Amino acid sequence: MVITKRIHNQYLRSELREYTNTIGDTTNDEKKALSAWVTSGNSVLENPYLLYDENGVMMDFITGCRIGFDMCKNPSEYSWGDSAANGGAAPKPPEFIALSSNPD
Repeated sequence: MVITKRIHNQYLRSELREYTNTIGDTTNDEKKALSAWVTSGNSVLENPYLLYDENGVMMDFITGCRIGFDMCKNPSEYSWGDSAANGGAAPKPPEFIALSSNPD
């Protein structure tokens, strides 16, 4: 069976519906960013920061973005590896994600 773009997008939308029913409290900004992420062809089970949990599994979108956003907001609380390579600076969040810290 060949997976077409249409079938892939249908699967992603189905995954999004299931995810939003189980994720719990999210802000309007998080919902907008999640929708943009899925519309761009990405899974809700992935995150733009490429963050993984302690078991080596990629964090879902909301969890990854919340942690990634916090890392950019509070860089002194995180280890950034080789400080000489990155100047000790936190990574920048993806342009299309504007998350607030307060759930609606």
